[in-house]
Amino acid sequence: EARHGKQFVSADLFGLAGATMPSGDYEFVLDLWGVIGSHVITNQVRIPLLIDTTPTRIVGISPSVRTFRPGSGESVRVTGDAVDGRARSIRACAVNRRHVAVRCWFDLRVRDGRVRFIWKGNDKDGRPARQGYYRFEFTTWDPYGNSATTTGGRVFLSRKRG
Repeated sequence: EARHGKQFVSADLFGLAGATMPSGDYEFVLDLWGVIGSHVITNQVRIPLLIDTTPTRIVGISPSVRTFRPGSGESVRVTGDAVDGRARSIRACAVNRRHVAVRCWFDLRVRDGRVRFIWKGNDKDGRPARQGYYRFEFTTWDPYGNSATTTGGRVFLSRKRG
């Protein structure tokens, strides 16, 4: 419901408020009406709309090193390039060979077209992660709840000294 002055104005949105729409070209036709004195005034408004629900993809995932030893104070900086900046939420995880996430970072943001974080070699509980190969998985969500996951980059976490 909306009012212009003392006049009531109504627009029927066909029950689409809050609906998740698939990607595509749409044209919304709004039949507007109002009453001024004893006159009913009508107007039809056509609104072209392109809806693109393809979530942001993270590409070019690159760790700063191929091998690192967290016990000696080393860490790995991971960078991913965002295809666009429309992601509402971004999660990154370090995953082991069995594709189990050992550590995740939540609510990352795109800055200057990139997503960055630092892994110090610990698991989600802060304990040292096991020695082995790890890849990095980025999951993005758009405002409509659609998601996209990309995995890339590989590092070897070494627990050996020297």
